Amino acid sequence: MPVSSTSTFTDDASAAAAAQVVADAEGLDVLINNAGISDRTPVAQTTASDVQRLLDTNVLGPVRVIQWARAYPRWRVNSADPGFTATNLNQYRGTQTLEEGTDAIVQLATVGPDGPTGIFSGRQGIVPW
Repeated sequence: MPVSSTSTFTDDASAAAAAQVVADAEGLDVLINNAGISDRTPVAQTTASDVQRLLDTNVLGPVRVIQWARAYPRWRVNSADPGFTATNLNQYRGTQTLEEGTDAIVQLATVGPDGPTGIFSGRQGIVPW
């Protein structure tokens, strides 16, 4: 059963609500957290609020998701690095196609119940921390 959320998990309540949706879902076998934003505000005009929004989404959001994921040890919880993929996030300057950028995600989404957990993987395999 697909479960989707457009939340950026910028607060604990948002992450908790998503966790409840996942916990209530029957037949869930894959959870993919794919989030990231950028800000093209010139440095001279960048405010602390601009930086806070970036940190909330790109740094604290994944931490919030990982916290509730730890409560479900039977799940495989992994992170994927899509690499420098041509998307709107980088104004399509990436050197990889969308298909190449999804390789690591597809690989992690298809692991079995005995597959790896707690890894950070890219297109070429596990990325050392």
